[in-house]
Amino acid sequence: MALYWSQWKPEYWNQETMDGIVNYCHSNVVRASMAVEYGGYLEDKDKQMELVETVIEAAIKDDLYIIVDWHEEKADSHAAEAVDFFGQISKKYGKYPNILYETFNEPTNQSWSDAIKPYHEKIESLNASSIYPGFLNEAHIKVVLSQSI
Repeated sequence: MALYWSQWKPEYWNQETMDGIVNYCHSNVVRASMAVEYGGYLEDKDKQMELVETVIEAAIKDDLYIIVDWHEEKADSHAAEAVDFFGQISKKYGKYPNILYETFNEPTNQSWSDAIKPYHEKIESLNASSIYPGFLNEAHIKVVLSQSI
């Protein structure tokens, strides 16, 4: 189950929606796609953090796994902002095992070794325990799996 992009449908980033995911959809995982551009984090950091924290806290309350998605196809070009974002989230919620960090939504043409791996290493240094790097395609997955972060 996935929430729609945070900046376009923020009215669903709440406890009621998370309760519905559990009670009516019978799901135990939700992906929270926090927008980086197009009116998202880069333009309104405080609002986006509030939305993400609201659904994380709701997921914790409802015993859901939550994938916190830095929803950006050029995430390596906003590495400093991503490190800041995941640093705040992991500091506040890092003790909860049901939080997964999707640090790079659907990379496009970036090289694993030259762009994506160094980007992830910056985030990994935050001690965010459950990092999901995001993949371009099946061949990309094989490259990622052959080289640890």
